[in-house]
Amino acid sequence: GAPGATTAPPTAVSWRRILVGLAPLVGAVVVAAVVLVIWIATRLDTVRAVLGTVYPGRRTEFAGSLDLSGIVSVFGAPFAGALQNGVAQGLGPNQSEAAAPLMTIVFLVPVLVWLLVRSVVAARAAGSRRRLDWPVLSVLAVLTVLWLFLLIPGWTPIANLLGLTRSTDGRLRLAFDLLAVIGIGFTVARLDRERVRARWWVALSGGVVAAASVACVWYELRRGQEPALAAAAHWKVVAVLLVVAVVLLGFRLVLPGVAALTVATLLVGLGVNPLYRGVFELPEDTKAGRAIEAIEARDPGARWVGIGSTVQTAMLVESGVPAYNGVQTYPPREMWRQIDPSGRYENAWNRLASVNWTVGVGEPEVTNPVRDQVLVTFDACSSFAQENVQYVLSDTPVSSSCLRQVRDLRQGGLDMHIYRVD
Repeated sequence: GAPGATTAPPTAVSWRRILVGLAPLVGAVVVAAVVLVIWIATRLDTVRAVLGTVYPGRRTEFAGSLDLSGIVSVFGAPFAGALQNGVAQGLGPNQSEAAAPLMTIVFLVPVLVWLLVRSVVAARAAGSRRRLDWPVLSVLAVLTVLWLFLLIPGWTPIANLLGLTRSTDGRLRLAFDLLAVIGIGFTVARLDRERVRARWWVALSGGVVAAASVACVWYELRRGQEPALAAAAHWKVVAVLLVVAVVLLGFRLVLPGVAALTVATLLVGLGVNPLYRGVFELPEDTKAGRAIEAIEARDPGARWVGIGSTVQTAMLVESGVPAYNGVQTYPPREMWRQIDPSGRYENAWNRLASVNWTVGVGEPEVTNPVRDQVLVTFDACSSFAQENVQYVLSDTPVSSSCLRQVRDLRQGGLDMHIYRVD
């Protein structure tokens, strides 16, 4: 500078001012902690029951368990229109497990890395570490840890300390959704603060990554001739909007970028719960529901078993009759003492799961088609059925000397058979 010119030292921020600024946040944390403690204390028995289950209470995932089909599923959001058409093959075992967020945070990595490098250069020029962009570094670090857990085996004990092993790969995807919100916020805030745009090659590289991910998923679905590809509506439009949104955000064109991302999101998920397409009153609107209600009126408290598809389970649960079908957050001990008095199958039924039945021979046998489903065999002549079950609802004819058919009716695309246990 010019001779005699001086540079004003940076103004120090007092600890008192910092603490005053943090006071609302600290207060909110304290209140949230108190509410959480009260909630746990008033539901301690339920918490213990859930933690005492095989799944999810004693569930442990392993690092590096994400395979190629899992990667396709993670990046499959542009093709999620297939899920609303009832098709999940190629993206996951069912609609719930196949659901995935738009992986915006991954596509913004080039811009976030560029912002981080820019902050490092500025910090070195100023001779201080204070200007390093720690929030952006934190987002990138968390994202890296998530991918390491999903892809790299051999460090499960360390991942367990971080709590990563307590969630399935599918549910861990929610972290990418949260990081996307944070990442977009940081990207926009940093570019606005510096009044700059990312270098053209940085912004475009994010779009290239997004386009490449869509192309790879498309190739795998096409190579495997998966039904999800044909059933996916608007996936091409979603892909273009996603690529455009990432590039526009890099160029600090926030409004059109967010608008493109919003439209892509709506095309993927507008028809998903909680925007229902309609519900009906089972006892009033269906023949099967009216038949079940009539039997319940004549024989109140009679216990049911639904055999076949999950439709029978849904019908019995919605009808409100006592049934051995349904979804259990944790196992009702009295019910399972009746089904499995010796506790032989406890590892199979001691879990959060949907409980369904199929035709079998002898006393009930319990298996797990997948870890959150319990499938039990039913023989109307077994001791369990004779002592505990009065009616059976099935979508296929059941031949047994211990069953007497009460009703046979057509409901939608299914034949419903109602039997009395004799």
